[in-house]
Formats: sequence, C-alpha cells, structure tokens
Amino acid sequence: MSVRIKTLIVICLTFLALLGILYFTSRWFLLQNAMIAEEKNTTRDVARLLAALDNQIAVMDATVGDWAPWDDTYEFISSGEPGYIDSNLPNMTFTNLGVELMLFINNSGQIVFGRMVDLESEAEIPIPESLYSELQAGSRLLNHKDPADKMAGILSLPEGAMIIASQPITTSQREGPIRGTLIMGRRLGEAEIAKLSQRTQLSISAFSYNDDVLPGDVALARNSLVGGKPIFVAPQSETVVSGYTLVNDVYGNPALILRVDTPREAFTQAKMSMRTLGLALLAIGIVLALVTMFLLERMVIIRLTSLSLSVMKIGSQGTASSRVEANGNDEIFVLATSVNSMLDALENSRAKERESEERYHTLVEEIPAVVYIDDAATDPGHTLFISPQVETVFGVSAEEWIQGGL
Repeated sequence: MSVRIKTLIVICLTFLALLGILYFTSRWFLLQNAMIAEEKNTTRDVARLLAALDNQIAVMDATVGDWAPWDDTYEFISSGEPGYIDSNLPNMTFTNLGVELMLFINNSGQIVFGRMVDLESEAEIPIPESLYSELQAGSRLLNHKDPADKMAGILSLPEGAMIIASQPITTSQREGPIRGTLIMGRRLGEAEIAKLSQRTQLSISAFSYNDDVLPGDVALARNSLVGGKPIFVAPQSETVVSGYTLVNDVYGNPALILRVDTPREAFTQAKMSMRTLGLALLAIGIVLALVTMFLLERMVIIRLTSLSLSVMKIGSQGTASSRVEANGNDEIFVLATSVNSMLDALENSRAKERESEERYHTLVEEIPAVVYIDDAATDPGHTLFISPQVETVFGVSAEEWIQGGL
C-alpha cells in the first residue's frame, strides 16, 4: 500500500472521528436544550390553563356574590314567594349568567328552589342525584360561619366534575343573620373543556382522578403528580409533548387530571438544526480533507515520491556519481542530503577500490612469474625460483619472502 493511500485513509478516518464527535456532542446539547425549553413552555401552558380555570371559578364565585347578598333573595329564602322565581329565574337567566345550576337552601337544609339548565339548548335537565348527598347537614357547602364565609372550586361527582360556588344568603349590606345558602354551578364536561381550549388556545383533556380506566400516559402522570411536582411533563411522540396537573376539589381531595398537548416545536427545530449541522459538517469535512490532502501531496508526498524514484533510478543505473535533488528546509531535505552524502561516500569508496585494483594489476605485470621446476632427478620436491625484483618492489629479500610465506 502506497504512502499516498495510507495518508488518505488516515486523514479520512481522522476527520470522520472528529466530525462524529462534534456531531454527537452538538446533538446532545441541542436536544437537551430543546427538551428543557419545551418543558418550560409546556409548564407555562399548563399554568395558563390553571389560571383560566381559576378565573372561571372566580367568575362563578362573583356571580354568586351578586345574588346571595341581596335583599330580594334574603326575603325569598324565608317566604318562598313564587314572584321572585318568575321574575328572576327563567331559563334565560341561567344562560345569560353562564350558570347551569342554582340551589337556594334554607338553614334547615331544605331546597327552597333548585333548577339545572343545559346552556346549549336552554332546556331544563335533572339535577345529579349524587349532588344531594353533598348537601346533608354539616356539609362544608352549607356550613357558613359568617356572612363573609364562602367556598368555590371543583366538586367531583360520579356524573362528572362541576365548577361550583357557595355563599351565605344575607342582606345587600352583607349583614345577617344568615338565612341560608345559595349554590351555583356548571358542569366541567367536554363543552366547558372546549371553551377553555378556545380561550387559552390550548389542546386540553380532562380525566377523573378516581377513574379506574385511564390512558397509560395519564395513569403514569397520576402516579408522578401525587406527592411530586405540581406539573408533570412527558413527550407523547416525536411531535407532541404533554403537560399534566392535578386539580383538587373544594374539600382538598384530588378530583381531576388535566392534560395539555403541545406541539414539540423546539424539539422539531432542534432536529432540523441537527440535520442541517450534519450536512454542514459533512461538507466542511470533505473540503478540509481535500485541502489537507492537496497540501500534503504538494508539500510532502510528491517530494517523497520524487526522492524515492531518484534513489531507485540511481540504484538501477549503478551510477554512484548521480545525486538526488535536495531543496527546502525540512526533514525531507535532511533525508535527501543524507542520501547524497551516502552516495558521496560510496563514490569515494569505489574510487579507492578502482585505484587499488589498478595498482594490483600494475604490480602483477611488473613482477616476473614465480616458476616451479619439477626435477625428479636432483630434487624429489619442487624447486621454487623467486625473482630478485621482489626485494625491489616489496622491500624484502627473497629469503624473507620465502620464510614469511609471502
């Protein structure tokens, strides 16, 4: 594998690792911030819902406050005069006041007048039977200690929750003695929830706290809300996040679980930003990799390749007198200089070798050959004759030549 390919692989892997770390780190921070933002927004929406519900309870309480401390009502609760009913309590009055239920109860606990009207059809409808059990002697709805004592909130009934308000019946100056209690109410059903949704521009759902069959998310929220935070936030899907809150009744017991569904705009925007960031990082990574590869090619790889080819050419031609090109002021320059120094040393070594060979040939040509004479008659061995020129050339006598084994 060439240096060029190895370098390309290393650069690509390095950039992929860096871009991956940057992408997933940015993704974590963006999504975390988005979830924190959507939790805050959802909590604010739930708070808006509670404020709207409290406002409706306050309006109901104010309406009772207009009728209970009134001289005509004060007289009616004692006399039961039908004229009061005919002139003040037609069905239209209920719809104009936004009240479905009116109960005029004297101090003995007897209902002097009671009526319930459907606000949509303006038709009279039956009063929930379970409501009568809330009006027994000693009930908090009827037991007002003084003219200023009053109660308003949510009343949980088997037929459904109601917004209800109760105040003592007194004179127009709010003076006693108290002659009874006036109760007004309105069902907190789908129609009322739809009106709350319209007023708050929120998607609202209401569930009975004591319902045995609840959606899974509501059941989970119920467990989290009891003894926990007043508002619980959890995502429903990739596009919807829900906020839950617990509403107590007039007795302080859990009555309703309200859910607000909100689009996950911050989360969706964060995911879109992540996709854009991912594409941007990919483009930047490709550009940086190409630029880095180009610079390395021009500054390093081409010079290394040229140096390698020069050395291979010198090696194949066997000409030690050739030199590689050395320029720049870096490690490659040092390497090229070292190669040239090595070639210099090699060339000097070869020159000395050629000089030694030439000297040897010269000596061989000048010195007569050593002659072996085989004369079996006079000498059973060989007789060796040495030229006198040995002493001249080598500086030793013939006897020293023989003794030294030269």
